[in-house]
Amino acid sequence: QNGDIVAQNFGALASAPILAGFLTYSQERIVGSEVSVYCYSKTDRVVTASLMPMVKDVFNATYRFIGEMPIDRYTMLFIFEDKNAGGVEYHNSSAFVFQEGDFAQIRPRVQDVVTHEFFHLIIPFSIRSDILDKVNFFKPTPTAHLWFFEGVTEWASDIIQLRAGLKSIDQYILNDFRQKLFQEDIYGADISLREISLTSHRNQEEYLNVYSRGALVAALLDILLLDRTDGRRGLQDVIVDLSKDYGKERPLPEERFFEILIDYSGPEFENFIRRYIIGNEKLPVKEMLDKLGIIYEEERPGDERRGDLGMFFSAEPGGVTVLWVDPAVQQMGLRPGDVVQRFNGTPVTAANYSEVLYRGGSRLPVGDTYRIEILREGRPLRLSAQTIPYKVRHSFSLPPMLSPQQQRVRQVWMNFRR
Repeated sequence: QNGDIVAQNFGALASAPILAGFLTYSQERIVGSEVSVYCYSKTDRVVTASLMPMVKDVFNATYRFIGEMPIDRYTMLFIFEDKNAGGVEYHNSSAFVFQEGDFAQIRPRVQDVVTHEFFHLIIPFSIRSDILDKVNFFKPTPTAHLWFFEGVTEWASDIIQLRAGLKSIDQYILNDFRQKLFQEDIYGADISLREISLTSHRNQEEYLNVYSRGALVAALLDILLLDRTDGRRGLQDVIVDLSKDYGKERPLPEERFFEILIDYSGPEFENFIRRYIIGNEKLPVKEMLDKLGIIYEEERPGDERRGDLGMFFSAEPGGVTVLWVDPAVQQMGLRPGDVVQRFNGTPVTAANYSEVLYRGGSRLPVGDTYRIEILREGRPLRLSAQTIPYKVRHSFSLPPMLSPQQQRVRQVWMNFRR
């Protein structure tokens, strides 16, 4: 008003992102909602005319999942620059930052994030704990159900795209599902999802497990429910019913959250809560995927001639960091958190670590000794270790034939419930 930005309260101000610059703009009505898209692209490689078809696909798919559009008017702000920073959902808008590139190539990542953030209008803006209604910006009150708000949302964003035909089953299993299994390898399951949820504000190291393990728990529960009900009810139905019965004006009581989920899901969910959310038991991935006619192996022998360092790495701000170490390699002295400086005398950087460590390690024979220089808690160390036989982790295959029950469950699992 008169050049000023006016908001009813701080919450409304915090829920109103602003984007200024040389922008492209598109507006369309999508399944009854007025959707406005604004885009800044550093070198004009991405424009809203490219974004809008993807937005329509996501909104139409979400509509088919929940049976209605959760909002009448919605605004999306996109920035394409030099880095990926993900997205943030607000009450009637969202904002995204992605690395600029050819849109056909970066669309899968953009579409994943957009689907996730848009589904936050259902979880937690519609299905939520009453703790989230009592926001204290200076001293946040933790909820035991962050795993639900982020993990189930992450599962929904993947399964929505599969059921809408925006992803193939290979993309879903080999990219989304498998990647989350690797993430759980990295983050571990030493702390339960409930404990991570309650301590997320002070325990950032474990926080990302709400996305990986939380989404895996949701995926496995969905399969279990579909199998037990002969395809009549899955997690999609639970979410839709909770949204209708509770919704924006009626949060779920924090202390009864688990109890209400059990009422809507059935007794199977009580066992899941006890074992995999309150507890941190190993997830029954093999057992659940078998119900879909998918053979899962956590680990199997690979090419016997190929050596392997037995580690996962990531380019972090502090350097190339070891994320996960095979138990056999841990016995040789390497640990998660080590920062790699040199490998067989070659400096290791964010630009070359994939070539030097992954490809370089695979060129060494099994049992070959290599030298690795690391920083551990700031102290330089020089270690020698040996390559181990290459193993295929988190392998998936299909059986020659499916049983009638597997056929039924897979058919309903791959399609929208309503």
